[in-house]
Amino acid sequence: MKRIQSAFRLVLILILILSFTCDHKFRNPFDPDTEIKPDEWAPANLTVTVIDDSHVRLIWTQEDSRIEGFVIERKDGNANYKEVGRTDTTFFIDDSLIINIGYTYKITAFAGNNLSTAIVAERIQTAFPAPTNLMAIAIDDQSVRLTWTDYCSFEMGFRIERKTGSGSFIQIAEVAANKTTFDNTELTYGETYAYRVRAYTQVNQSNYSNEKSAETTFPAPSNLTAIALDDQTIRLTWTDNCSFESGFRIERKTGSGNFVLIEKLHANSTEYEETGLTYGETYTYRVRAYTQVNQSGCSNENSAQMTIPAPTNLSATAIDDQTIRLTWTDNCLFELGFRIERKTGSGSFVQIAEVNANTTEYNETGLTYGETYTYRVRAFAQINQSDYSNEKSAETTFPAPANLSATALDDQTIRLIWTDNCSFEMGYRIERKTGSGIFIQVAEVNANSTEYEETGLTFEETYTYRVRAFTSVNQSDYSDVKTFSLSWITDIDGNIYKTVKIGTQIWMKENLKVTHYRNGNAIPKVTDNTAWIDLSTGAYCNYGNDVNNVTTYGRLYNWYAVNDTRNIAPTGWHVPSDAEWQTLVDYLGGENVAGGKMKETGTTHWQTPNTGATNESEFSALPGGARYGGTYDNIGNFEGWWSATEYGGFYAWDRRLNYSSSGVSRYLTSKRYGFSVRCVGD
Repeated sequence: MKRIQSAFRLVLILILILSFTCDHKFRNPFDPDTEIKPDEWAPANLTVTVIDDSHVRLIWTQEDSRIEGFVIERKDGNANYKEVGRTDTTFFIDDSLIINIGYTYKITAFAGNNLSTAIVAERIQTAFPAPTNLMAIAIDDQSVRLTWTDYCSFEMGFRIERKTGSGSFIQIAEVAANKTTFDNTELTYGETYAYRVRAYTQVNQSNYSNEKSAETTFPAPSNLTAIALDDQTIRLTWTDNCSFESGFRIERKTGSGNFVLIEKLHANSTEYEETGLTYGETYTYRVRAYTQVNQSGCSNENSAQMTIPAPTNLSATAIDDQTIRLTWTDNCLFELGFRIERKTGSGSFVQIAEVNANTTEYNETGLTYGETYTYRVRAFAQINQSDYSNEKSAETTFPAPANLSATALDDQTIRLIWTDNCSFEMGYRIERKTGSGIFIQVAEVNANSTEYEETGLTFEETYTYRVRAFTSVNQSDYSDVKTFSLSWITDIDGNIYKTVKIGTQIWMKENLKVTHYRNGNAIPKVTDNTAWIDLSTGAYCNYGNDVNNVTTYGRLYNWYAVNDTRNIAPTGWHVPSDAEWQTLVDYLGGENVAGGKMKETGTTHWQTPNTGATNESEFSALPGGARYGGTYDNIGNFEGWWSATEYGGFYAWDRRLNYSSSGVSRYLTSKRYGFSVRCVGD
């Protein structure tokens, strides 16, 4: 019996287990005759979105529309799930949440007493973005302006907290949503205030922003300058660094005294003039801004002395034999004029003139030539006058001509040349002494003249000259004395040459015959043709190696002798440059006719027809021929002269005449050729 009972109980338990298993795993709430698993009718695609600091939105999908509704459960942090609501829709808003807590949601569909499998969302947390970038800027002596960045889209407003000095934060204001600025007024000047801001809603409030401190400020004026406008007035200027002052207070200290308030000015003033001050006194100023409640610190201090700046850099320059010019630097901005004082020799100063304001120059005339005068200048105003300038002395002067030279133009004429050192002469007086006689005036020439020619003189007589400048009242000292014997030019070998003046130039009338340089060194004589061709140094020869040709035609030289630094020409003379030859040719009418005017007339030396020869210039050119390489040629029908002007390394310019032409030719010639030399005066 007991066995039967035990077996019955076992069968009953199996039936119950099978019944339970079938009822939960395979029941179908919509059709009892069919089976369906719980996850086959569960909700799907659950998303949870934070709406604000206390609300989240749940949205999901449900394909089967025959369910009755949904159960929403929430787990706060690590706590157990609890039901927070039921709905027959596919969305749900959960409210009254707390920020910074993690929430996990699951949703289960139900039909009758049957539940689907639950869908679980990822953990989510509500947030409350705090304001950032808090700035605190003092906008005047009693106000600080706060600004911040609003990162929240759902706040009801912002709470402003302030800490004074080292105290504690207290709430001072609450502003509306979306505000990002706040002005805190009626503060104490000079106190430091720290601020922080947080957003709030009905349920929560955000974290604090960053803290920011500011001190109420009152920018002082700066860059104060004090400038004396005249001997009784000072002008102050400064920089206004404040945007809210009611005005400025000007304070002044006289000498070493104390500062006193002398004036109040309206807002935005940057300039003030004080007049009626005492000449010679020093005044120091400072400026401060003020409002109804406070005043700024003082500006920098700046001083000015009531003075008239004296003129400086006085100079005195004699500009002629009776006049001295004074110049000075005007250092004053307000003088009425300048007083000029003069001392003659070792006498006392007396005032000689008064000139207008801003004048920096004065000419005194009618002075005594040779006297020394000393000057000083001072500025003056209506009441006072400055110290004196530096003193400066000058002696009226009359610069004498200098560098007198005398040159024979021919056997009866001497040319004098001098340097004009004066700018105010009326002219020059030329004096001459013949032999050992006495000086007599022989001429008077105009102002700015620097030369004079005297003719009709006696050949081989000795003449001595001197020159002086003159005005209507005075005359200068004499120039240096120059003695000259009227004779022909002599070279270092003793050869004598006649001269002729053509235009402004003085030329030798004969070709050079010298065999030594000016310093006494011999010029090599080279007769061998091969040796002559190979030369690159100075040398001479006689045409055809025949000394008898020298008397009439002179000698032939290569260009190296012409260019030698020891000088081939006599003292006071030189080998003409290419440009000097051209000056001669141009003066004689140009290259087509000048040759005829330079050639000796007739056919004694020149071959027939000696075209165009007139010798009207008295240059007296003769056909001395040339040495081409080692060969002599063309005597009687050709004359060529070197210039001192080279062209490259192998050539130099020359001038040539021909028996069959009235012209002058210009050629480039090898420096190794032998040509004649004709000299021109320095």
